[in-house]
Amino acid sequence: MENSKGFPWISLLVAEDGADIALSILMETGALGIETRDGTTMIKAPSGFVQMTAFYENEDIREKAVMQTGLQVEAELRSGNLIDESWRDSWKEYFRPVKAGRSLLVCCPWHEIEAGNRLTAVIDPRDAFGTGGHASTILVLEALDEIYTGNGLPKNILDVGCGSGILSICALLLGAEHCTGIDIDEDAVKAAVDNAVLNSVQDRFEALCCTAKSVSGEFPLVLANLEYRIFIHNAALITKKVKPGGKLILSGMLEGFDRDAVRLFPGFVCLKTEKKEGWVSMILEKDRSQ
Repeated sequence: MENSKGFPWISLLVAEDGADIALSILMETGALGIETRDGTTMIKAPSGFVQMTAFYENEDIREKAVMQTGLQVEAELRSGNLIDESWRDSWKEYFRPVKAGRSLLVCCPWHEIEAGNRLTAVIDPRDAFGTGGHASTILVLEALDEIYTGNGLPKNILDVGCGSGILSICALLLGAEHCTGIDIDEDAVKAAVDNAVLNSVQDRFEALCCTAKSVSGEFPLVLANLEYRIFIHNAALITKKVKPGGKLILSGMLEGFDRDAVRLFPGFVCLKTEKKEGWVSMILEKDRSQ
């Protein structure tokens, strides 16, 4: 985390109704930590607005975040560098252990692992591809845990948009025999491979830099924690990867988009819908005749 120029940051002032989308973009573009101010915090934002300040590992990542945020959210944007050596380690405080369902605990390498019966996944967020703290990720982990505690996970799983590999790694810890993780970001794929090694599941994990179109075969369970706009363009491809009678776990959508998302997957029936912090996940099952 050495950075002679300080720690790059982006600050935005966004209307309250756009805050969830803005927060999602900041996290997805690699924020190491995000400070949020609104009408409930000690230091308040202007009425009707939310002030967010996100820190990034380097200026290139920060500039991509500025561009993505500017394209997708109407907000007042500022950016700069924080000259503060203490941030070299204090950013780690933003990543806290996460419990999901009855069986899983996700933590970072520097966390003290809690005693207990939970299966522990250790995820290094050095490139900020996710450590399980986002509500959409927790929803998928809870769905995996539910299937695990029911009839058990299937042998083979596809993870679309694998990021840090957290979903695949947890699925393997829960008993899946093999997981294939795909992502269009080469750095994410490398992070996923490294995290698989960190959790001693590398022999059962395959990470590929590609889209679903390049993956052969069908899977009894497919995981897709993506933005709704990505589902719009990739639903047909994802559909082809689900085995007839298989399940598809969708997440990454804000509330209100779940019904539209189901319509993108004809031939599937929705078995369950869950919501957390404004985000929605669904477990769909593909018709056996498809």
